[in-house]
Amino acid sequence: MTTPVTPKLLLLVDDDADLRRSVSRLLRRAGWTVVEARDGLEALEMLEDLSPAVLLTDMRMPHMGGLQLIDAVRADDGALPIVVLSGYHDVPVLELKRRGAAAVLDKPVAPALLRETLLRVAG
Repeated sequence: MTTPVTPKLLLLVDDDADLRRSVSRLLRRAGWTVVEARDGLEALEMLEDLSPAVLLTDMRMPHMGGLQLIDAVRADDGALPIVVLSGYHDVPVLELKRRGAAAVLDKPVAPALLRETLLRVAG
């Protein structure tokens, strides 16, 4: 992950296809280029070729969940902003932030809050 960050490129990771579709649509209207992954493993593969400005991830997913994805990304790239968007809080927010999440949002999220958070963490 040594390539320069592409402005406004976001990697969205969630196993719920309907959620990915609706969040992608919302963010594209706000000017983001959105690339989608179904789980953490697929996201890690994509990160070999992508340099997103932000990683937006769910927590509970098959194959590799959000916490494992955060740990893997942090081991390789300490600068990539990670936003957690989840309906479950198996891991406390403070622990997620300690492990590298820039922000933690609850599903369902207000569109304005999601857009503002992504702009804030993307710098």
